[in-house]
Amino acid sequence: MSTSRSTRWLSCCLCRGSGPPRAHAFVAGLDANQIVLSDRYADATVAYQGAGRGFEAKLIQEIVQLATGGLTPELTLPVRFISGRIGGAHSASRSRKNTDRLDIEDAAFHTRVRNAYLEIAKAEAHRFRVIDARNSTQETHRKVMDIVIPFLQGRGFLGQDE
Repeated sequence: MSTSRSTRWLSCCLCRGSGPPRAHAFVAGLDANQIVLSDRYADATVAYQGAGRGFEAKLIQEIVQLATGGLTPELTLPVRFISGRIGGAHSASRSRKNTDRLDIEDAAFHTRVRNAYLEIAKAEAHRFRVIDARNSTQETHRKVMDIVIPFLQGRGFLGQDE
């Protein structure tokens, strides 16, 4: 493995290294009938490490299965920004001190990640709702709430008037 490839592989393993404790915390919350939120989970590994970094899909799926025990979210809300990217705002205007290694990836990387998220969303449409965030923050918030509130009400977490 080249140094660059081995660095990316280490990144993939470290990313998943936080998976089992995170999955354990999720299970504990679910067992206590709590709402569990996460800013990213196994789909991010599939999109960023699999599609973005080019690791074999079967290997990534095995890592995800090992790290999560097969636990999948009931609702996933990937957010599409102006650039068409799904995820954080990867803009050239961000300051250097706030730039992470994903921010410096090229457009082709982000296109692969975006396409992977859209493929997952299509394959698992029962749990995915892609949010178009190209409008105002308030409009994006309304779109998210229009999905999340009925979802939580349908599971008994909120009353019908909330």
